[in-house]
Amino acid sequence: MNWLKNLKIIQKLLMLISLCVVFIGLVGFVGYHFTQKTADGMISLYNDRALPIAWLNEANGKAWNIKSAILEAITYPDKKEAQIKEVKVKVEELKGLIEEYSKTKLDPDEVMTLNKLNENFKIYYPSIDDILVNLQNNQISLAKDELINNEKIFSDVRANIKFLAKYNSKVAKELNEQGVKDAKDAIVIIVSVIALAVVLATFSGLLIANMIAKPVNQVVDNLKEVANGNLRVTDVNNDAKDEIGVLAQALNATVATLKGLVGAVVQSAEDISANSEEMSASSEQTAQGAQQTANSKFPET
Repeated sequence: MNWLKNLKIIQKLLMLISLCVVFIGLVGFVGYHFTQKTADGMISLYNDRALPIAWLNEANGKAWNIKSAILEAITYPDKKEAQIKEVKVKVEELKGLIEEYSKTKLDPDEVMTLNKLNENFKIYYPSIDDILVNLQNNQISLAKDELINNEKIFSDVRANIKFLAKYNSKVAKELNEQGVKDAKDAIVIIVSVIALAVVLATFSGLLIANMIAKPVNQVVDNLKEVANGNLRVTDVNNDAKDEIGVLAQALNATVATLKGLVGAVVQSAEDISANSEEMSASSEQTAQGAQQTANSKFPET
């Protein structure tokens, strides 16, 4: 962690801000990812399952209406013109619904069933045309025979349409259950990422704050001691190259310089005291010598 200690204070703070931005961005990205995934799933569920179910159920109804109209035309020839017109309209609507369904995203099972349905239509639509021609020509018995002969085709068409509708309902249910599960998983992941981001941001903040506050407090404590005249403080152990490290080293040097100055002053005082004592002793010796000289020149009588 020396590289971090050696960063300037502004660089440490910028790093902390950058980490917070990264954590916020990470939380936002995770939230966006799962939100987008859920939205895509809902769109796919609607476009590829919900709409096809509606189309297929409607198509099944159209197929039933076609057969019902033909039966009514056969049973009540006087109403055949209206029924023939209705059959033609329903046939076009049925074709349109199946065409819309075929444009959706189909899985292999749907493709296989749709191929079967299209094979049915190759017989289904021509048989309807033959029935309508017979009805228009008042050949009711031939129309009835045509309907009976192709009863299986009419049944197969509806059966395949029903199968596709039920299959899409089943897949839609599975997708919905999977979507619910994914949503729950997304909540767990998002909450976990948020918790992790908070923990990492807190840890990073405390680490950087400690790197700044601890040496500052040490410097402040030593300055207080020096201000009170105590130069026997322990050097601040901080060799970092940031502003606080430079300040700590300068304080250590200042204390060392003060110790040297005080020591020199004390030594000078001691030297002066010693010189004073020597001068006093010398003065006493000189006085004694002078007294002795005077006594020898002027002896007492």
